[in-house]
Amino acid sequence: MQHQFPGFVFTAIGDTDAHHDHARFRWGLGPANEPPLVEGFDVVSLDGEGRILTVVGFLDKVPS
Repeated sequence: MQHQFPGFVFTAIGDTDAHHDHARFRWGLGPANEPPLVEGFDVVSLDGEGRILTVVGFLDKVPS
């Protein structure tokens, strides 16, 4: 992503929700110090030591 969108940064949106070995968090992507152009959320599964096993990502807002 950093090579595709130079100058863009990821920002956290809201809090992370977690339940046992799964977590969900919202994020934004856009130019630094500006509102995000893209927004989405990821759901991650963790192993017993807290390492990420899988990531499933969803896009909620994408410019046309």
